[in-house]
Amino acid sequence: MNHYLNDYLLNFGGHIEYGIRPSERKKGYASIMLAMALPIAKKLEINKVLITCDKRNLDSVKTIIKNGGVLENEVIEDGEIVQRYWVQL
Repeated sequence: MNHYLNDYLLNFGGHIEYGIRPSERKKGYASIMLAMALPIAKKLEINKVLITCDKRNLDSVKTIIKNGGVLENEVIEDGEIVQRYWVQL
């Protein structure tokens, strides 16, 4: 978890990153991980959490939205569209 956002993290990275190994995908682990990370962010006094993902990663998009993410905008990084979501805590 990134406690503070520098310019790069604000635009492309966000506060929370997670990854699931391919053999364990589609089992709900990402949603659980994100749901467990959000209270930790709150304890760190982060009241608005930024989470980003590749626009084509529909499973990640669903995970973020399921956990309260609201799409702010899309940006381009290295030719790829990155979606920026905020979760209000």
